[in-house]
Amino acid sequence: SLEGEEPEKAWASLESVLTEIRQQVLKTQPHMEDYCDFDALFSLDKTAAPEKMADSFCGKVAEIQKEINKFSVSTKSELIQSVCNTVVKNIENNLSLQGVADLHFVNKAYLSHLFKQELGMSFVDYLTMVKMERAKILLGRSNLKIYEISARLGYSDTEYFSRVFKQFTGLTSTEYRQLCSNGEE
Repeated sequence: SLEGEEPEKAWASLESVLTEIRQQVLKTQPHMEDYCDFDALFSLDKTAAPEKMADSFCGKVAEIQKEINKFSVSTKSELIQSVCNTVVKNIENNLSLQGVADLHFVNKAYLSHLFKQELGMSFVDYLTMVKMERAKILLGRSNLKIYEISARLGYSDTEYFSRVFKQFTGLTSTEYRQLCSNGEE
């Protein structure tokens, strides 16, 4: 049991396990680095009392699982799974329903219908959600200007991007950036 060991050794063991998990996540989900603060996600709060180590570690694993599942979709359709993966991995490549349909060799109308049927949301709504999640990371971790983030995510109109961001998060992009810089992400 970890409680009987010296706390430093126990923390080192838990950090070693987290490092292994991080390597596996990077192998299977390399895009995750683009959607969350990877360093914070895979670091332990060593201020926890020794008897709380296990709880702290389990909480961290639950947090990692939540991030992994952020873009996972519950569908039996391999096509929709593949489309969602394409969106997440290529969000800064100005995707469109037609372009993604072409990549998957399916009709645009069919893909749109299947997407809505399987996920209960339109392709455009999913695309927007992924763009806004990426925008949150770019706002929190980069010094890019808001118009640069907007353009990077395929929005030619920065005001429109800002309206969509506010609808999605409840905050303006400037407010969100300030929250992140204050460590309140």
